[in-house]
Amino acid sequence: FVPISQSVIGDTCCIKAITGKAPVGVKINKGLTIFKTTATDGNDTIKLTFFNNKFAAMSIEEGQEYYFYGKINFRSSGN
Repeated sequence: FVPISQSVIGDTCCIKAITGKAPVGVKINKGLTIFKTTATDGNDTIKLTFFNNKFAAMSIEEGQEYYFYGKINFRSSGN
């Protein structure tokens, strides 16, 4: 796994992080719901988005440590 600060936009990577709040679902059209939350590795925070996967999103508990695997699509300085 890599620290959040060393993740590269466009790369697929694994990040070990502790979740913030439980994911919140938002229906964006008839057949698609996205679930969003945040996680931290102790130094940086990352926004996580789960597309149309209620089971995975609802399996995540607040304050627990997980390994997240996926593509880094956007990096924001600040928030």
